[in-house]
Amino acid sequence: MAISLKRHIISLDLGIIRNRRHMYDILKSLVINKAGYVTCKKCIFLLDDFDLALKSLVFKDKLKKKYYENKFSNKNNEKDNVKTNKDKIDDIDEYDFTVSDLVEIFQGSKPMEGMILIAITNDFDEVKKICPELFRDGRMTPIEFKKMDILRLNQLSVEYFNRKLDFTFDGTITSPTSAIIELAMLHIDNFDNFNKALKETIEGFVIVDLSTVCHN
Repeated sequence: MAISLKRHIISLDLGIIRNRRHMYDILKSLVINKAGYVTCKKCIFLLDDFDLALKSLVFKDKLKKKYYENKFSNKNNEKDNVKTNKDKIDDIDEYDFTVSDLVEIFQGSKPMEGMILIAITNDFDEVKKICPELFRDGRMTPIEFKKMDILRLNQLSVEYFNRKLDFTFDGTITSPTSAIIELAMLHIDNFDNFNKALKETIEGFVIVDLSTVCHN
């Protein structure tokens, strides 16, 4: 996708985002090595291990909520409550980045024209359970990347080399899609080398060489 759209890939760690404004500042503009100043229209932002990042935000939200409930509801024990909760969360601040801030990023009052933000997870059901509001209309659109079969491999081959593979097989391969794309990039100038390397990568399948098949 990044190659096709000619965009930079930016990996975001939600754990280091201070607040909503900090997140917006990152998405609006940033400096990338020799590329200089670029906007969100020139980037694809990735949130890797999204389920873990979301769980961390939810946990922090709960601690903060408990902290402020104790602080304002029990004045007599305020010092003890502050100490107890601060031992569990660093720099307690009502402006810390929250789950609601994350929802605001996906669909809020400040639209980010041209922005592509992708959250990656191996546990979609858990993410949807934790924060179902992320998947309302206009926010996140779930896309499942299944294991590669010959149809998808041919689609990838046509995308990178404008040619279909000269073999076929039944079933799906165990190699991750990212590994196949890396293989394509490694042999981007030589389809035959890619075709050969891909054959060697696929193990445990009966591979039929289409060039040797007789057609009536």
